[in-house]
Amino acid sequence: LQFRKGTSIGGKTATDGMSLIRESLRNKGISERAQELILQSWREGAQKQYRTYLQKWTTFSSGWDIDPIQPTISEVIDFLTELFDSGLGYSGLNTARCALSSVIHLDDNRTVGSHPLVNRFLKAAFNYRPSIPRYNSVWDPTRVLTYLKTLPPLESISLKELTHKLVMLTALVTGQRCQSFHLMDLTSMQQNDVHYKFYIKDIVKQSAPGRKQPELILPAFPADCRVCVYSVLSEYIKHTAPLRGEETRLYQFCETLSGSV
Repeated sequence: LQFRKGTSIGGKTATDGMSLIRESLRNKGISERAQELILQSWREGAQKQYRTYLQKWTTFSSGWDIDPIQPTISEVIDFLTELFDSGLGYSGLNTARCALSSVIHLDDNRTVGSHPLVNRFLKAAFNYRPSIPRYNSVWDPTRVLTYLKTLPPLESISLKELTHKLVMLTALVTGQRCQSFHLMDLTSMQQNDVHYKFYIKDIVKQSAPGRKQPELILPAFPADCRVCVYSVLSEYIKHTAPLRGEETRLYQFCETLSGSV
């Protein structure tokens, strides 16, 4: 492809990519207040990803005198082809497709994401340049558990080692993201003789309408108290009670104590 105005999709554009979404909503007669609310449906991480490809689309459509809101399907395919030829893989192209779907109105009322030609193009891109898993091996948790067993008893362990031990055991037991650990709150905690349970009230990456919020269950493991997350958490709560004041987040206050623990 050669651009009529001598630009390229990697060129600089003064248009914020997300403003295209606003323009698209405005063309549908959506009020400014409603536009602001609708824009919040994309979380910060998604906006950052979409902005990159919408800026590229703005530059591409400007260079070819294309209407960025109502292009033809062939113009969309040409844009995706240019991205592919620049070295973009299947995952990036799929993100670009999602970004364009939030803006573009095709003549047949299809979205970019559902158009059969776009779907066929993405399949071809996957065949040529397949996505490679980020991880191709799994580390052995036995090494970590063996090390944790060598730490001092809970009644004499330092706060720093106690915190690290609790975080590691929580990660191994729950398999949750670090974001969920950060949101663990004593006000949303339940305890009985066999486990602690934390309800995550805040929005996390996997939150969605109709989807249950994550619950972190930390069970007792009486067979070996050295790696029992229930026992470690009980000691941690007891140990930190005089230090946390009004702070209810389980780990939040430790950020201010990191230089002293």
